[in-house]
Amino acid sequence: MNETLTQAVPLEPEPPRKSKSLPIKPKRRQFRVGRNDVDIIAKLALPDLEVGCYQRVVIKADAKNNAEIYVGRVGVTQETGFKLTAGDEIELTVDNLNSIYVKASRKTQAYCWLAN
Repeated sequence: MNETLTQAVPLEPEPPRKSKSLPIKPKRRQFRVGRNDVDIIAKLALPDLEVGCYQRVVIKADAKNNAEIYVGRVGVTQETGFKLTAGDEIELTVDNLNSIYVKASRKTQAYCWLAN
């Protein structure tokens, strides 16, 4: 019986490889802002603007308003909306601004919004 015996030769460990990974740059978020007027008839939706997976939106009633505005869902009314008087603001978390509606209690009132 011819058997060939092989002896295990220890291998030298490979030198550590140099990583060529690139630095990860954090994704820059851009703030988006807008200003709108709303009246007692129209229930105005904010723009159709996707802001990402549930991002923050701040809506602020203009300091010069002389009546309340109401923030809520489609069909918002004075009874169902969140009331903002002049200078008040609310922070909401949404994935698209068009899910927020604003209505004024009297004449033309203004508000601004900020999303990131």
